[in-house]
Amino acid sequence: MPGGTNTISNASTFTGWLESTGLDDLLMNPCACIWGEDPPPPPLPGERRRPQNQMNGRQNGHAGSRAVVVEEPEPSFFSLASLFGGKTRTTQSIQLAQPAKSDGPSSLAFWQQRSMTLLELYTDQGEPSERCGDLNFNLDYDFNTQTLRLKIIQGKDLAARDANGLSDPYVRITLLPDKKHRLETKIKRRTLNPKWNETFYFEGFPVNKLQNRVLHLHVYDYDRFSRDDSIGEIHLPLCQVDFTSKPNYWRALHPQIKEKLGELLVSLTYLPSTNTLSIALLKARNLKAKDINGKSDPYVKVWLLFGEKRVEKKKTPIYKCNLNPTFNQTFEFEVPWEQIRDCSLEVSVMDFDTIGRNELIGRIMLGGRNGSGPRETAQWGDMIAKPRQAAIVWHRLKPGET
Repeated sequence: MPGGTNTISNASTFTGWLESTGLDDLLMNPCACIWGEDPPPPPLPGERRRPQNQMNGRQNGHAGSRAVVVEEPEPSFFSLASLFGGKTRTTQSIQLAQPAKSDGPSSLAFWQQRSMTLLELYTDQGEPSERCGDLNFNLDYDFNTQTLRLKIIQGKDLAARDANGLSDPYVRITLLPDKKHRLETKIKRRTLNPKWNETFYFEGFPVNKLQNRVLHLHVYDYDRFSRDDSIGEIHLPLCQVDFTSKPNYWRALHPQIKEKLGELLVSLTYLPSTNTLSIALLKARNLKAKDINGKSDPYVKVWLLFGEKRVEKKKTPIYKCNLNPTFNQTFEFEVPWEQIRDCSLEVSVMDFDTIGRNELIGRIMLGGRNGSGPRETAQWGDMIAKPRQAAIVWHRLKPGET
């Protein structure tokens, strides 16, 4: 039940024991332990990097790292209620291994790229498809103790999930990609405007470790006799947070993504001199399996639309039994410059079936006015703003009709 006392020790698991002893480095990268570490990421233009012998590594062992949650206001004495079955002050901890210290600006840029890739894997940014409510929280980082403080303050106009038109909301907190260790607020009964004022501490997290994490806040409606219902969620990449400013957020909750269909890497280019719109379908990853063998036979179908009218269709070859195909197919359409803002491309990833109708795996719509999401619209805008240059973006496939 959310809000109860819970202590999680990473050292109690086999993986955690490897991390705490430093053997994870040997098992994950034996060559580095024998021949030395791999070279750092390439420097950015104009970057001044310190010599290797001045960089900090894992020289002083692995300090323990933990996350603790404390409900405010803190009591002035130790509670003994837990000895008699009562409730205690909410205290949760997570033991984690402390990674190497930051190597400088290039290291932060490297982690930022990883964090944004992680964000793309979990969610699209932009306005939510439906109103689920808003969540108020703030962040504070103590550079001396390497502690991240998260305060869940309140919710506003949350979506009702119970028959009485209300909800019993609580917030579940994770630092992705780690899904095993999670913290939760207490349940607020029969309200759509809860006030939690609970503070969570993640101790022993250096800045470079936070840079590759995504803060995931998921608001649930507690149900005693059935599975808790999702109200909405927020993904905040910590590489976007200025920890020196102690930011306070009001963020709109997004509906939970219930089904992951896979992703498609697409390149768009427009040549005004020849009125040529080019779309390159590079590759896909983590496609949903549609066949009984746990695979799919994917191909991609592209329609050029003017308004809502389909004008021209092209498609790639079929790739048998492949959930991560590399297409490397480029299609060209003739589109006059004065019509480039009015057209769009419908891209559908299909599963080929020898017997029966081909099934849709997922689709996206690329366009300036009717794009299927903010990333699709942004890529179309980049293509127009920078003609003759390729705009390359990973897109999450969305459900739809064939």
